[in-house]
Amino acid sequence: MSAPRSKRSSGVLLSEQRGPVLTLSLNRLAQNNTLNQELRQALLGALSQAKSNSEIRAVILTGEGEETFCSGLDLPELAALTPFEVEAVALEVRKIHEALLALDVPTIAVIKGACIGSGLELALHCDIRLARSDARFAFPGVGLGITPGGGSVQRLVQLAGGGAAHSLFLTGSVINAERAFSLGLLMSVIPPGNFAEALREFLDYIVSLPPLAVKEIKVLLRAALAMESAEIVAQGAAALRRCFEDGTISERLRQLYAGPAPGTTLH
Repeated sequence: MSAPRSKRSSGVLLSEQRGPVLTLSLNRLAQNNTLNQELRQALLGALSQAKSNSEIRAVILTGEGEETFCSGLDLPELAALTPFEVEAVALEVRKIHEALLALDVPTIAVIKGACIGSGLELALHCDIRLARSDARFAFPGVGLGITPGGGSVQRLVQLAGGGAAHSLFLTGSVINAERAFSLGLLMSVIPPGNFAEALREFLDYIVSLPPLAVKEIKVLLRAALAMESAEIVAQGAAALRRCFEDGTISERLRQLYAGPAPGTTLH
């Protein structure tokens, strides 16, 4: 029996919940899935709803179509704004990043085609990034005289290091999926012919994980970016205690010693 589905649409954002997996698809194909104000607001609303939905065990962020994940901000819209309004846009984009980071379940960017500028920022603020082998990535803003916003500088340094951040931001160069993988920006690069099957297997694995452990790990990862090491150790010990108190770990340990643990080709 297939998982029950629930579909919603704001026009620019398609939302589909299939069982415990929520998929949010950027839907501005004619504009290369760029982030205009309507889409930014729709994303914020959808992520807020996801935060309060206890049925969800994973959130996928992707782009409609086969050629583009997201090509950044809507530049014609941006060009019509005052400098202070542009600053407000950057702060609004940051709210989307914070909403992604605040979710208690894994967030997965599923990337096909172009992942550019603020689109790459979105992907970097997901927990996991899976890309089709023909995907390409860039921060081309420098060529237009645009600086990165929304906390993307800090995030890229955290994920790939200062060298990669300098190269990508200062040159605006386009990199392919294999290069992005080598920099640590992607968990996996998947050939187009295997993409749907590999994604399905990975999602089956992700939603099988104990939700409390996933939540606590996400809390620790967020804290690791802001805390001193002693605080991280103390918080980690407390998180482990809570996992044991939940009781789920006992059943998982029993399963581990009874037979092989569930696995996936992507983890």
